[in-house]
Amino acid sequence: MTGYGGEQSGDLFLKVDFAPHDYLRADGRNIHSLLPSTPALGAKLTVPTLGGNVALTITGAQPGQKSPLARCGLKGSPVSGSIAATSS
Repeated sequence: MTGYGGEQSGDLFLKVDFAPHDYLRADGRNIHSLLPSTPALGAKLTVPTLGGNVALTITGAQPGQKSPLARCGLKGSPVSGSIAATSS
């Protein structure tokens, strides 16, 4: 297959910048989500992800503790990123 203007076909590289968000921050393929407060141990929360809401049960209740949600971050090959939900 020929490329644009009859040239040899090749790869296309894109640089994507994300606008700032109130509680989500991208880090490579991973997303960091700031929870609005420090939830109690065993609390069940709904965490918004790029693919929809996901249920999360809190396994630790210390401020700054991260609860990972595997494969809920930015899609990629061979592996998609994760979301780290962090209590405030």
